[in-house]
This record gives sequence, C-alpha cells and structure tokens, in this order.
Amino acid sequence: DQVYGAIGKTIKELGFNVDFAPILDLDTNSENPIIGDRAFSGDANKVAELGRAAISALRREGILACGKHFPGHGDTSLDSHFALPEDPRPLERFNDHELIPFEAAITEKVDFIMTAHVMYPLIDADFPATLSKKIMTDILRHKMGYDGIIVSDDMDMKAIADRWSDGEAIELAIRAGVDVTLVCHESERLVTAYEAIRRIIVDGGFPDGSHETSLGRILHAKSNIKF
Repeated sequence: DQVYGAIGKTIKELGFNVDFAPILDLDTNSENPIIGDRAFSGDANKVAELGRAAISALRREGILACGKHFPGHGDTSLDSHFALPEDPRPLERFNDHELIPFEAAITEKVDFIMTAHVMYPLIDADFPATLSKKIMTDILRHKMGYDGIIVSDDMDMKAIADRWSDGEAIELAIRAGVDVTLVCHESERLVTAYEAIRRIIVDGGFPDGSHETSLGRILHAKSNIKF
C-alpha cells in the first residue's frame, strides 16, 4: 500500500493518470525470462491480496490501475516481446490458480485489465489471448463479469507482429473484445490501427453496437480521473 501510494503520488506529479500495473501474474516458472520477480509471488492468494492493495493505493492518488497479463503469463518460458509463448494447461488449472488475482482485481473494480500475448491451446487453439474471443469475451467478460476496459499488450511485440499484419491483428483484437489496443513503438502503426478500427465502424462491422459499449467504458474511466 505504501509503495504503490508513493508510486501513484510520483507519477501523478509527473502528469500521468494511468499506471499499467500491478502485475497479477504468478511467479511459478523459474525459466520465465520476462515475469519472474516482476510478480508479487507464486502464491495466487498472496498476489490477489497485494494486487488489491496496489489498485486501492493507486486509486487513492487519482491514478487508474491496470492488472496484467490476463489470463496469466507467469508459467511460460518465452518472452512475448520476441516470440509467442505457449501455456498448454487446461482452463481448470487457471480457475484454481492464475485467475484468482484477476478475480480479486475485478472485485476491487480495477480500471483496466491487460491481455497476454500467449497461446493457451487447451482454451483456444487458434489465437493468443489478445486475439481470442473465447478468452477476452467468453471468460473475462461473461464468466468473470469484468466490465472495465480491456487493453491489449503492445501490438508491436513480435508475438503478434511476426504473425499478423497490423490491420489484421487490430481487427482481431477488437472483435475479440479488446477496448483499447496499445501501439507503443512504431508511429506509422498508430495510423494503421486507427484506420483499421475506423474501417470496421464505417463498414458496419459492429452490428451489435459493441464499439459504442467500448467507447462508453473509456469515457467512464476518463470521468473517474482526478486532476
């Protein structure tokens, strides 16, 4: 609580209003090159407790928080910045472990949940979580009841960029249920992302009105920012 309170206070003074933290992954794989000690613990209940404290402390300082990387990046052995990791375990294993911190974050009304660029073949054999409607909509939205903003991890990362074109990846993510797609490194991709989303809307690609629902979530989050 004190640590994340200090983080929130500092970044607010610097002019930021969102912290893409806390990490809610479990530190369960010693071969994991990217999560490791970025995680609070390998114990799901401890991560849940500390994650809720972090979210609460950030909110107290007027900072929107983001739990990541859904549904769990901790038990992988590849870095999704450079490759597409895979976690071959069944959903039941996630229900009993990895999803516990995210359930706690949802109870704490976390503002954002960030996706994992990871394949979970026993949950969705075709797409990584970021592009998976089964994971983003069926599990996170419907099963777990999350109604905040779903944000992608950076779409420039090679786990996605080496396998799908920019426009294709953006469209798949949005159709999967992602509200905001991050494009963090190559500015020309920002234009591609914007054009891909605009094209879907103009072509009537969201007959269910899901784009309006996403916009509503984003505007609601903005209204909660304290200046």
